[in-house]
Amino acid sequence: MNLKKLLRTTGVTMTAGSLMLTTAPTASADDLRVDCTPNQVLRAKENKRALSAELDYTGQKEGMIRARSTGIGAWEMFKICNYYGGEYKDQYQYTVLYSQAAQRYVSAEVEYSGADYGMLRARSTSVGQWEKFLEKCDSLHCAYKSVANGKWVAAEFDYKNDGAGMLRARSATIGNWERFSISGLA
Repeated sequence: MNLKKLLRTTGVTMTAGSLMLTTAPTASADDLRVDCTPNQVLRAKENKRALSAELDYTGQKEGMIRARSTGIGAWEMFKICNYYGGEYKDQYQYTVLYSQAAQRYVSAEVEYSGADYGMLRARSTSVGQWEKFLEKCDSLHCAYKSVANGKWVAAEFDYKNDGAGMLRARSATIGNWERFSISGLA
């Protein structure tokens, strides 16, 4: 590797007799390492219910993620994938959630409006900005911040009927509605 290429990868640009510091290039998807854990069940702290992908809903609500299940079945199983890379090989980048039953990545619907703004749905076949979340965990619970809109994911416990417990990326802070426990099944 020549000196010019080495400097560019560390965020330094060399021009005719001078050096200029720039932002280091971000890692491309090809440069990232991914660690996935299948058969994970996420439960909302507030109501202790498992997150479910609503696969019998249709239209813009198909695959809606809700904190509503007292039992564990296929709709409650997720694969959680953490991506690492960047300047340091093992630097955390983001997390994606994958519904095993829907065989789709979970997206934050940031183009929806009103009470559906930021709705989480298992609907994507690839990972883009809407499918990326930043994970913040303590010893018991995790919270997820949408990369697409910078909002924390909350379960809507004030909603009724088929929207009760809907997950939305809409909170500025983390409270009980934004905390989820994770447990694995063999």
